[in-house]
Amino acid sequence: MRYEKAGFPTDNRQPITDNQISGKISQMFYSSPDFSSGVIKTKDHGTAKFAGKLMVNLNDRVTFGGSWKKHDKYGWQFQVNTLQHDLNLDAKGLAHYLKTNPAFKGIGPVKAERIATNFGEDFDRALQEEPEEIRRMAGLSKQDIETLQCEWQKRKEFNVLSSWLGKYELTHNQITRLIDKFGYSVKAILQSDPYILCREIDGFGFARTDQIARKMGIAKNLQGRIQAALLHVVAQRIDEGHCWAEEQELVQMASELLALDDLDFRERIEEQTDKLIADKRLIGHNTAERMLVADPLLYQREMDLAKIFADSLANLPEIASEDELTNSCYAILIKFDVSACSKPKQARGKFLSQTCQVQHNKCSPVALATHF
Repeated sequence: MRYEKAGFPTDNRQPITDNQISGKISQMFYSSPDFSSGVIKTKDHGTAKFAGKLMVNLNDRVTFGGSWKKHDKYGWQFQVNTLQHDLNLDAKGLAHYLKTNPAFKGIGPVKAERIATNFGEDFDRALQEEPEEIRRMAGLSKQDIETLQCEWQKRKEFNVLSSWLGKYELTHNQITRLIDKFGYSVKAILQSDPYILCREIDGFGFARTDQIARKMGIAKNLQGRIQAALLHVVAQRIDEGHCWAEEQELVQMASELLALDDLDFRERIEEQTDKLIADKRLIGHNTAERMLVADPLLYQREMDLAKIFADSLANLPEIASEDELTNSCYAILIKFDVSACSKPKQARGKFLSQTCQVQHNKCSPVALATHF
């Protein structure tokens, strides 16, 4: 690595005092939403190792702020504290952002479109060096252009990322929430896994997230897309009052949502269902007749409910073992679709009626009810 040419430290000399590095990410050692490390190549072709609590991707153009530190194992590396993206402003995204951000007074859809069309990628430079030209072209008042300059410079990195996000037609509120949640690593995080929106941001359902992901060029058969669709279907079933879905029904509903073209699409979906279960993001419950798939938290509540029934029945004479009772009670819940999502009175009535059969008519519904 050419540390000397860039003026960067080597293992044999102290680091320079510069607290910023600008360049292109040329190599990644590790990348996650919480931590990234790799190599940055500067404009003068120097290279340096970096590490920090942020997320960047290969070929990103960035400016890092931080300090040099010598690692016992990896030697000198730049410890990143701040991140700025060197992004080309997207004209469509810029127009959308300018017209939806309430901080930019006096700029509506028409004026925002004029600014984006005439300045586009050059907007940042023009705003600093030729604000009068922007004011004249867009028909802004002197106060409006001064406000635009002030607000843009005050949150420059936020504005650049917002313009990038704006091309996906997100509202100002949604953009703010995303940057608040993921910080300035939001671009790298979304490019790596856009379906994180479904999992961690309220208000982003599968359909909206999928629309954004497809605009980013995400493949239809991407593992993350299939998993997001499966989780969406399970959540949809919960909204409809069910606490589980039959596996084949789940696969069918997900396939309709995904509209995959692959001949082996069912196998792909079943494979991702198994992976979600293995990762404990879904629960699989085998019965004698079928495989049920459920949300882990709701499944646990179901099992707690079955345990309550079993514990109550265990106090009656000539009763089965505790495990057998719990399984029997859960089987009744499944058979009658009685769950934590169901209406309590209907659940009690169905359960009490069926438990008489489980107990081989050893007690009446009335006697059984006294134990709940």
